Amino acid sequence: SLVSKTEAPVVDAAKAPRAVSIAARLGPLIAEAAAEGGEVVFRTTGRIVNPDLLPPETEAAVARKSKPPSTLAGHADAIAALCSFPDARRILSASHDQTLRIWSVGQAREERVLRGHAAPVTSCAVSGDGAFILSGGRDNRGRLWDAARGDLLRTFEGHEGWVFSVAFAPDGRHAISGGFDRTARVWDLTTRKETLTLAGHRDTVSCVAFSPDGKWALTASFDGTVRVWDMRGGDLRRTFESDTETDTIRAMTVSADGSPRSARPAALRYA
Repeated sequence: SLVSKTEAPVVDAAKAPRAVSIAARLGPLIAEAAAEGGEVVFRTTGRIVNPDLLPPETEAAVARKSKPPSTLAGHADAIAALCSFPDARRILSASHDQTLRIWSVGQAREERVLRGHAAPVTSCAVSGDGAFILSGGRDNRGRLWDAARGDLLRTFEGHEGWVFSVAFAPDGRHAISGGFDRTARVWDLTTRKETLTLAGHRDTVSCVAFSPDGKWALTASFDGTVRVWDMRGGDLRRTFESDTETDTIRAMTVSADGSPRSARPAALRYA
């Protein structure tokens, strides 16, 4: 069975109060992005932990060992997504101000601003080698960037609605995006061509990922399901369904053995 836990809550700022904060697990960092004011707040702890999940006594112990929080201000609107670089020395933020920003953790400063989206940016990802950035936005497009220079390298068009989630494949040559059009799409990053359309969800595809070996694509949706697709031809191989019709999935991670772990309002068990 698969147990679902709220490990990395992600809030759609368009559907939630602006005072709600977004928490993300960023390697050895604890990071929070304020939905109001567009600020990134982080502190180093030397532990991989989400403070929202800790019992009060444990959270207090972590707080005592933590350095004072640092605030990185620069975005002019809500931050919709955060992710870390592989070296954990930089973080990437995506904002409704239509930009992405790379931040230096050690120096507590903004390194680079990426401009090119024509609408709020809703999702972001960093490649396994840290050389490239992938983003998706309400302009219905995905974009590939050079992380070192900040140059826009590719634009991917095909979704018939906002691009809500993006992820790199382990091979670094492919990517996947999920959107409000209820589909996920697999892209060849070199040719810019769409290689697979994964259709079947009944609502927004909120999360996308690949298995560690790249053989499977995984998608999660506001329809309360997680689906596993065969990358060889796009066939649906398995569907994990929630216990109630009102559940929505807003975040998903993949464990080392390739099984999806989804973040939900409450803990759920799939049979």
